[in-house]
Amino acid sequence: MPYEPVNLPGTIAAILRVLRNKEDTEAGYLVFRHLHGATMIPAARRFTDSPMGRKLATDPDYIRRALGDLPALRSLPAGSLGWHFARHLDANGFDPAGLARITEQAGGEALEELTRISPELFRFIDTLNWLHDLMHPLTGYDRDALGEAAILAFVHQHGAGRGNALIAFAIGMKVRSERPSWPVGEVMAHARSMATASPDFLHADFPALLPQPIHEVRRRLNLRPDPYYRAIPRCSRMEVMLTDEAVMPAGC
Repeated sequence: MPYEPVNLPGTIAAILRVLRNKEDTEAGYLVFRHLHGATMIPAARRFTDSPMGRKLATDPDYIRRALGDLPALRSLPAGSLGWHFARHLDANGFDPAGLARITEQAGGEALEELTRISPELFRFIDTLNWLHDLMHPLTGYDRDALGEAAILAFVHQHGAGRGNALIAFAIGMKVRSERPSWPVGEVMAHARSMATASPDFLHADFPALLPQPIHEVRRRLNLRPDPYYRAIPRCSRMEVMLTDEAVMPAGC
């Protein structure tokens, strides 16, 4: 599988953009692109050889169809994974295709070339993008800055590349500087240990899991919502958002 060489000046410029605006998704993509190097290749190869990787090789839109159909997600049984996912998207005004679309726009011709010369690596990256928002309700980490950092630490443990680890560290340090009393280190450590304890997360058949109760999916994937994170009142966590313009949840 091909990969780009590490570009440290580009990485530094992009990470500074992320710290100025933690929801600058294009800058986040550039961190990944400039810093990942070959670090995603082993996980991408495991994914390609997994049942899910083989399924996507014959049906590339399998995950996109399931996670992008909001009316179908809303109609799933209350308490199911898909039902919680739809509530998360609706509450935040998120587009399920948003991260994948931004990545395609930011990647431009380089991503088009990757799609042509290594469709396996592209499918791995695309799956990461499509699953990102699903990870919020599934892991219990919300859309606040600390929750986003924890999810990036989680996916890094599953082979998503060192760019995820760098952004997770940078956002975590930013949160710690703003809320020194919060257990930021414990939250990040729990995210990593939860990832280590779960099976190869990205290999799961998430479209098939959407109708199932979320607690059953968590049990199957050995996911234990973070007690350190949950001990911080939600409204307090939401005060440290990815952008100053982010809408606070009802009741805060």
